[in-house]
Amino acid sequence: MKDRSQLTLLIIFEVSACALLCAIISVVGFYATLAPESFFSTPTISVTNTQPPPKVVVASPTTSATAGRTPTPSHFNYKVVAGDTLWGIAAKFNITLEAIITANPGINPDKLLVGQTLIIPATERVAESTPSPDQTVSFVAPEVAALRLRRGPSEAETVIMMLTPLTPLKIVGRTRDSLWLEVIAPNGQKGWVSAQWVRTQLNIAFVPETGQTRVVTATSVTPPTAVALATAPPPQSSEKYPFISGVSDTSRQIFLSGRGLGNRADVFSKVGDSITVSGAFLNGFGIKQYNLRSYQQDLSPVVNYYLQDIARDSNSFANTSLAAEVGWSAHSSTTPGNGDKTLCAPTESPLVCEYRYVRPSVALIMFGTNDVTGMATGNFERNLRQVIEITIQRGIIPVISTIPPMTGRPDGARVPVFNTIIKALAREYDIPLWDYWAALQPLPSYGLTLDGVHPTYSSYSTDFAPENLKYGMTTRNLTALQALDAVWRNVLK
Repeated sequence: MKDRSQLTLLIIFEVSACALLCAIISVVGFYATLAPESFFSTPTISVTNTQPPPKVVVASPTTSATAGRTPTPSHFNYKVVAGDTLWGIAAKFNITLEAIITANPGINPDKLLVGQTLIIPATERVAESTPSPDQTVSFVAPEVAALRLRRGPSEAETVIMMLTPLTPLKIVGRTRDSLWLEVIAPNGQKGWVSAQWVRTQLNIAFVPETGQTRVVTATSVTPPTAVALATAPPPQSSEKYPFISGVSDTSRQIFLSGRGLGNRADVFSKVGDSITVSGAFLNGFGIKQYNLRSYQQDLSPVVNYYLQDIARDSNSFANTSLAAEVGWSAHSSTTPGNGDKTLCAPTESPLVCEYRYVRPSVALIMFGTNDVTGMATGNFERNLRQVIEITIQRGIIPVISTIPPMTGRPDGARVPVFNTIIKALAREYDIPLWDYWAALQPLPSYGLTLDGVHPTYSSYSTDFAPENLKYGMTTRNLTALQALDAVWRNVLK
């Protein structure tokens, strides 16, 4: 009898336990249907765990690192079309040149083929929840590589920053003729942009008038407001000087502007780093210890031309430049107070100081060797652009040089990226390009010393005998003279 009672109680207990378990499962299923992601993200707790359950923290929108993030593929393919340049493709997809070159090993940045497939690394974009109208209806036109944000409504105004394609803009004003728009960039910077390069759904007529277009004088020489993506093919080098290109009517306009400012046609400046500072660079012509050999007929006139006037402390070849120093980057030459303390004003950059004393019509410029190590490509482009614009604004023709290979440093693999930037800037501003990198390619060890950075030279760096032209510095002197001669014959004469 006792056993039967115990059995009855046991059955009742098991039935009750089963009913309770079923009820729990039903409730769990109901809430899981309502919010499965919340339910299943709750940590499970074992029956032996005596610690209290962890507190649930609800992340606010400002503290969530992944809120609103839209996953994107790691890369996608792009097929090269006519007119494409690597510079333009990078700008089109808002990535760096370095990223494209890294993703496409062995690519030649200067020789893209129509139909060639490139791997484009995808960038992860964060989706905004509900953008305000002024963030979405106005943006930089997608067909330009960069748009300059200026301090005022004129191409003569200082450039504040560069805006990439599709950058959202808040339009706050316009000029009376609506040719210029006053905008606020995403970082809060206010300035003026050319209206032709802005795409907007706003009716510009209802935007308040906040400025007046200022007309650029005929003698002013300024770079274009925007850089077209569909750039023209690179200018062809002459058969006579295969490493010199881009000597065009733009150089003539710059020269005429500078002549009105008092610049001297028979004087040039040297701008750069240790490779420019070197006594083996051009100095032999200045002290009249040179031999042009087979180049006598072509180059002796330009040597004599630049020997006739004093730049500052000597003729242009032997003059001590105030805008060249060992270890300098492009930014070093434009930094106020960074020049010779005995000659330059505290608020004056070395580059401006050099131009003030020398008043040249041409500047031989090479920066990048010290920028390659650690400098972001975007910063280098911006710094070299500033060097070019300061030079042009003073009526001086910038002849910009590519940099030599670097076999002695791990960062040497970045040299093609920096040279691509240099070439793109030369094309954008339509100024002479001196392709020193290409001239070094056939030389033993690329014409570099054992450090894999600096050009080799002998006691005869200004003697153009065939056996001397295997040295990197002799080749630099030859191509420098060819650059000066091309400008002199086609622009200055």
